[in-house]
Amino acid sequence: YLGVDDNNMLQFFSKAGPALQMVSKDGLAAAKAFAPLNVMLDQAGMNGEAAGNAVRKVFQGGFDKTKMKQANHLLSKYKMNLNFTDGKGEFGGMDNLFAQLEKLKKLTTEQRTTIIKTIFGDDAETLQVINNLMDKGKSGYDDIQKRMNNQASLQQRVEAQLGTLTNLWDAMTGTAVNGLAAIGGA
Repeated sequence: YLGVDDNNMLQFFSKAGPALQMVSKDGLAAAKAFAPLNVMLDQAGMNGEAAGNAVRKVFQGGFDKTKMKQANHLLSKYKMNLNFTDGKGEFGGMDNLFAQLEKLKKLTTEQRTTIIKTIFGDDAETLQVINNLMDKGKSGYDDIQKRMNNQASLQQRVEAQLGTLTNLWDAMTGTAVNGLAAIGGA
């Protein structure tokens, strides 16, 4: 209900699949963590397939020891270090992802571009994802997650309303009347 087309959502998750495994969560928890990313990127005009593929590259880049070592060597001049893991080789969580990207904002455009290119490469979709995540930040992610949770609450309220005794009685009597009509028709 946040404007993402079903097909876009399917394409996003089909391409982001390998990254879902990297976050070390079960399928539902990983999907809930990635769904706001899909919404953010859909709102930025990316199609699902490109967004999912780029998100996968971002996560894989953050786990690439060689690329991270090169980037951190360059960042040492600015007394900065990036680490997208939890320090034990596992994903450090979405909060950490946004915190690491936030650090890059302190650099000049030239410095930031060099670091991003070193870690994530320079294809257009990946750069669009990185820039979008940096621009929207954790607050943008949290806002979409909150709206998704509110939508779920709204859905639960509608289901609860539909499940009231009056509605159940109406449904049962409607079914009974329809059943009698079907018997009478036979």
